[in-house]
Amino acid sequence: MRWILLVAGLGLAGCTTSSNDGPLNYDAELRAYIDCNHRASVAVSTQSGEVLALAVAARGLCGNEGQRLRNRVSEGRSVVLTDRIMRIFETGAIEANTTTIVTSRAAQSRPAPRREAPAAPIVRRPPEVRV
Repeated sequence: MRWILLVAGLGLAGCTTSSNDGPLNYDAELRAYIDCNHRASVAVSTQSGEVLALAVAARGLCGNEGQRLRNRVSEGRSVVLTDRIMRIFETGAIEANTTTIVTSRAAQSRPAPRREAPAAPIVRRPPEVRV
């Protein structure tokens, strides 16, 4: 939830901080970065280790997507503003990755739902006939 609010807030902030040419749209690059981080977090969640370290490692696996996002964000923006925006995205990625790793581990360690054995079938015998 926090990640969604962060992305929505930055979308609005981009409108007021962009160059005179108007706001730049980097939704596709941001979506690719978020999706990559989610997939990487699920992949590393099976490894042992500290959750935060794994979250940072998962973010590191998305270097190409992060660079594409940085390049798109930097169009029409100063280096300082680009760095601030990217720091927010990178921090949000670590927070989201941490949450994904914790929930994935919890789902993996949860025992499978117990199924009750089917009841024995009822066998009806024909009534005895006495002659």
